[in-house]
Amino acid sequence: MAGKHRVLIIVSGGLVQEIYTTDPEAVNIVLIDWDNIKEGDVTASPWVDYGSTIMPSNQIDDMLQEAEKEHARLRTCEYCGRAMVKDGEIIHDESKCPKKYWLRNDVQFPRLLAEINAVGLTDSQVMALGHSMDLDSEQIGELLGRAEKSFEPWKKKVVL
Repeated sequence: MAGKHRVLIIVSGGLVQEIYTTDPEAVNIVLIDWDNIKEGDVTASPWVDYGSTIMPSNQIDDMLQEAEKEHARLRTCEYCGRAMVKDGEIIHDESKCPKKYWLRNDVQFPRLLAEINAVGLTDSQVMALGHSMDLDSEQIGELLGRAEKSFEPWKKKVVL
């Protein structure tokens, strides 16, 4: 096989369990355990030799996909807490979770102002807000309009 070779190292409990490679010349793999070498320790041996199993790249890809599924099965969404996988099928894609926008100020602040604008403020509320911000009612309306415009691209994505 010309080009780059691939190596898959399976680690469990902090220990290397198995090593697979696409390189037929990689009889032994040398790993350096830098975490366990103390500065100035000349007697520490950083080299650990492992045998490796040679296999085609597509088999390594299959093993990686299975490992990713298992990892996803054990995970819950960081944003909403839902399970990511059920019965081996991905049921929730964290990257598309609508609640991920909840923590984003660049989305929620214009959303809040846009919703205030949609609900509406009484004349006395606009006057009090204007007084507090040293703005007139026209400027308050302009800010609320700008917030609405800023939130517009997010409306379809943000569903809480």
